[in-house]
Amino acid sequence: MNENGTITYTATLTDANGNPVTAQNGPVTVTLDSGKTITIATGASSGVLDVAVGNDVYQGPTTVTESIASASGGNLEAIAPNTAPVSTVVSDVNDTTSVTLTATPTVNENGTITYTATLTDANGNPVTAQNGPVTVTLDSGKTITIAAGASSGVLDVVVVNDVYQGPTTVTESISTATGGNLEATAPNPAPVSTRASDVNDTPPVTLTATPTVNENGTITYTATLTDANGNPVTAQNGPVTVTLDSGKTITIAAGASSGV
Repeated sequence: MNENGTITYTATLTDANGNPVTAQNGPVTVTLDSGKTITIATGASSGVLDVAVGNDVYQGPTTVTESIASASGGNLEAIAPNTAPVSTVVSDVNDTTSVTLTATPTVNENGTITYTATLTDANGNPVTAQNGPVTVTLDSGKTITIAAGASSGVLDVVVVNDVYQGPTTVTESISTATGGNLEATAPNPAPVSTRASDVNDTPPVTLTATPTVNENGTITYTATLTDANGNPVTAQNGPVTVTLDSGKTITIAAGASSGV
């Protein structure tokens, strides 16, 4: 049978020769190992119990096993329950597990964005990975691991501190999600964004000049932008104008790290 189906359990009374026996002066109550009961009504030789089978999100058929624990009533002299278990194989009906990404909404430069990937079923209830982790791959190529037995996983990403004005927006989204013995996964592709606010950095501007020239020669002044580690910094969204004590100016064009 399939998930969401119904298992019908039937308890039957027979004599030593296999002939039907009817309950008298009251029903026979058959108690199963699970605690469920089947009632064989007065005048009947059998009774049934219908049990609905749940639908899970995991791959592979499952086996539901039941057996008789005890039986009493029906004015019978003695009852010998057959305790041999009966089994039902329940086949998959594929269900989709959603994978959703959230992120820290705001951080400062040099701060950490925490990305969280969460597994949920169609009703929004948490789903745990089974028989191995779920690997969530982000559009950036980074991965989040949801461990077996867990319904979510996290990834911490440090935000770079740049020298440019204005907050930046860091955007990420889910590309794929696999594993965890899930029947089907549906990554939510909606991007999540984090606003990274400025931590002001002062890029040094260094001036160099031709060390020696002859009269009528040319002195070349070079202004260079560097960060705190001495790495070149390029002008963005417009030039940098360097004004010298003499009043002369050097322009460092947008996209360049020096000007002459």
